[in-house]
Amino acid sequence: MAAQPHTAPSCLSFGTLNVNGLGVRKRHALFGGLADVRRRVDVMFLQETHHPSQQAADAWVQEGAGPGLPFRGLSAWAAGSGRSCGAAVLVGRHLHAEAFERVHVCPEGRIAGAVLTLPGDNTYLLYSVYAPCVGVERAAFFAGPLRAALGDGVRRHPGARLVLGGDFNCVESVLLDAGTLTSTPPPLAGGGGVGPSGEAGDVPP
Repeated sequence: MAAQPHTAPSCLSFGTLNVNGLGVRKRHALFGGLADVRRRVDVMFLQETHHPSQQAADAWVQEGAGPGLPFRGLSAWAAGSGRSCGAAVLVGRHLHAEAFERVHVCPEGRIAGAVLTLPGDNTYLLYSVYAPCVGVERAAFFAGPLRAALGDGVRRHPGARLVLGGDFNCVESVLLDAGTLTSTPPPLAGGGGVGPSGEAGDVPP
């Protein structure tokens, strides 16, 4: 009996997480969670992985959730240092990707990008982003490296769906980042996005 062809899921689930360093226990929990069918995320964006090289990332993938439990999905990494930055895009094995290619690696470890093709010619441009904390540096990052990376990706893959996940170090109000908010602010009309200057706004479909 011939095997049935794989089909792309009707929708994808995305997660984004600033891990503030991927120590051994965090790595095991992360990769173990990605393999857990009860709480499966299709694509995970990571920031502040603190991996100093591609070799380190390859070793982490091989180690996975622990001895004998390597991560069998797909991944694209951008190395930072042992103490800062580092970004990654992780794609679950269960998606049965037809193609996966790393499309951008930021030398500072702030952008990891990949193009993912699923059955049915469903193509996604995936970027994990870690923006600087300092306002002036953040604005320069949005207008420079991030804009260049996205522009290049869209030009090379014009039919792909663009998905960004990350820690943009932007908040609508400083109160939201202070930990002392006592009341819930009203939601942004239209569901929010954050523009290059840090302001909130609508995201077009």
